[in-house]
Amino acid sequence: MSATSPKAAASRSALQKLERKAEKRLHATRPNRDPIGEIRERDRNISPADRQRKYAKMAVSEFCFFRGTNFLFWEDLGRDRRIEVFGSDRTRTWIQGDLHSENFGAYDNAAGKIAYSINDFDETIVADYQYDLWRMATSIATVARDNSIAEKRWGEAIDAFTLAYLDEIDALVGNDDETRRYFTADNTYGKLDDFLRDVAENESREKMLDKWLTKVGQSVRFDIDGRPDKLAPVTDEERAAIAAAFPVYGKTLSGKLNYSKTHFRIVDIARRLDAGIGSLGTPRYYVAIAGRDAKDRRLLDLKRQEKPSAYKHIRKCERRFYDATFAHDAERHAIAYRATTLHTDDYLGWIELPDGAYSVRERSPYKETFDTTVLKKFKSLRKLCEQWGKILATCHSRADHNYDAEFVPHSFEDEVQAIVKGKEALFCQLVRDVALNYLEIVSDDWQTFIESDLCAHSSNEW
Repeated sequence: MSATSPKAAASRSALQKLERKAEKRLHATRPNRDPIGEIRERDRNISPADRQRKYAKMAVSEFCFFRGTNFLFWEDLGRDRRIEVFGSDRTRTWIQGDLHSENFGAYDNAAGKIAYSINDFDETIVADYQYDLWRMATSIATVARDNSIAEKRWGEAIDAFTLAYLDEIDALVGNDDETRRYFTADNTYGKLDDFLRDVAENESREKMLDKWLTKVGQSVRFDIDGRPDKLAPVTDEERAAIAAAFPVYGKTLSGKLNYSKTHFRIVDIARRLDAGIGSLGTPRYYVAIAGRDAKDRRLLDLKRQEKPSAYKHIRKCERRFYDATFAHDAERHAIAYRATTLHTDDYLGWIELPDGAYSVRERSPYKETFDTTVLKKFKSLRKLCEQWGKILATCHSRADHNYDAEFVPHSFEDEVQAIVKGKEALFCQLVRDVALNYLEIVSDDWQTFIESDLCAHSSNEW
C-alpha cells in the first residue's frame, strides 16, 4: 500500500474530530492519574523481594518501565475512540495484547525450524488489531530514542512498521498464505537473518540442559546451587501437586505428541525466579521430563495465568463471551498460542494446581530475543520494523476464521483492507501520532516512578 494521501477529506475530518476528543479526555485525566498508586495496587499480591526485583528492572530505562506497565497502556488507551476510525466489530482478532520488541523472539517450532515471531501469550485476547499496532509503535519509538537515532526519524521508523503491516494484509487477501507462512533465516533480511543463523549455530538442546541441570550422584537435578538467582527448590506439597496433575495436563495436548508415562516422566521440578518484567512475581515452575532419552530431555515452563490487562476494557458483551468460553486463562493462553502461530509447540497445554491454572509450554533451546541495542543506524532499525509489521499482520490474519470461526467468524485481512484502502496515509498518521504522544506519557510516568519511594527502595536493595 502507498503512503500517498488520497482525497479523503471526510475521513480526515472524522479522524481529527475524534483525535481532539481523545486528546482532551486523555490530558484531562492525567492530573488525577496516580501511576505510583496504580503500580502499588497492581503488585500488592507479590512478595516484597519480587517487588524489589521488578522495580529495579523497571527503573533501568523507559523501555523497561513500558514493558512492566502494560496495564497502564490499557487504562490510558483501551477505550480510546480513535480506534473507531479504522476499526469495527469485524476488525477484531486474536491480538498479542502486550506487544513490544522483546515479545518477538527466536524459537524452534514443531517442524524443527528456527522461527521468529511473537513469543509471549499471557496478555492475548480477541480485540481490535490496532491496539497491537499502537503499543508496538510506541516500543519502536522507545528503541529509536534509546539508540540515539535522530528524533525526526522516529516517525519514519513507525511508518515503516505500519506500511509493512498494511502491505502484508494486502498480500494475504484472496489466499490462505498466512496458514503456511512463517519467518526464518531463509526469508528475513537485514540483521534478522544473521541473528537467526547465529541462534541456530550457537544454541542447542545440550547447551540448554547443561545451563539448567546438573548431575547429583546417579540423578539429574535442577542446578539450584549454581543458579540461585533464577531457581529455587519447591516444597514437597508443590512437587506432589504437579505430579498428581500431570496426567490431566497430558489430555490438553493437541499437537503431534501423545502423552505417555515414560516420555513425560518427571525428572525434577524447580521454582523459576526473576523472569521477565511485567509478570515478575507470578508463580512459575520449570519441570524437567525424561523425553526419549538423556539427550532429549525437555524443560517445561509452567506459569500461572490471570486475566489479561485488556479484559476490563473490552465491552460487557465481550466479557460475557470471554467468561462463558474459557474455563480459565490457561486455556485462553493455549488457544491464542495455537491461533497465532504455525507448527505450534507440541507440549503446549495447561495444568490446574491448587492456586490456579497454569499454562504449560516447552522452554525452547533456541529461545533468544533480538538485541535492539545494536540498531544504531536508522536503516537497520527500518528493516527490522518492516519485518515486525509483516510478522504481526500474518499472525493477526492467521488467527481469524482460518483457525476457529467461533472467535473470529470472518476474513480479518479482507475487513482491514476494506476499511483502510485509500486512507493509508491517514492510518499511518494515526498510528504515528498515538505512539509519539504515548511515548511522552511513558516518559513522564517513568520519571515519576524513578523519583518515587518504590524505586528508591529497589535501588537501595539492588
